[in-house]
Amino acid sequence: MISEGYINKLLSSYIKTPAGQALVKHYRQDVFNGKISSAGTNILSAREMNDLGNKLKDILYTEISGVIPSFVKEGINVSFPKETTDGEYEILVTLTPDSIQRNSLWKEGYPDGVDDIVLLFTTGYKARKSLRGEWHGKSIYSKNFRLPDGFLQRAIDAFNASIANDAEAELGTKYRK
Repeated sequence: MISEGYINKLLSSYIKTPAGQALVKHYRQDVFNGKISSAGTNILSAREMNDLGNKLKDILYTEISGVIPSFVKEGINVSFPKETTDGEYEILVTLTPDSIQRNSLWKEGYPDGVDDIVLLFTTGYKARKSLRGEWHGKSIYSKNFRLPDGFLQRAIDAFNASIANDAEAELGTKYRK
């Protein structure tokens, strides 16, 4: 009689061969392309990966706009899943340059404004003094101090806690505190 353990041992041995690895790669590609179901596996199709990317986009938008009310959801891009060199898949969720750039209150000192308002609010800042300037037609004073805010990491943590598969989001190094 052939036992389950013996069959699993044979399968494990086969998977380690070039032919077995090619079969696994082919299977993963078929799941990715939606040709076969991923039910009962930890492999996601491109559509499922894209849905996760859009879920992360929603969570990011909620967190960012809670700190930066002028931020627009269209400023978050979700890439199509692409295979990495180690056979895994990744989706890049990025912020568009237009969505993170802000005009400066002090146009003489910073004519190009702030390159990345999200980074500035993530890392915090301490200025020598407050600046007075015009923002959306109103005369305002800038804050001269802002503590770092972990709103991006909170979004990543909320996303990772909400999914029940092997997918995982991580914050890009630029935005890590």
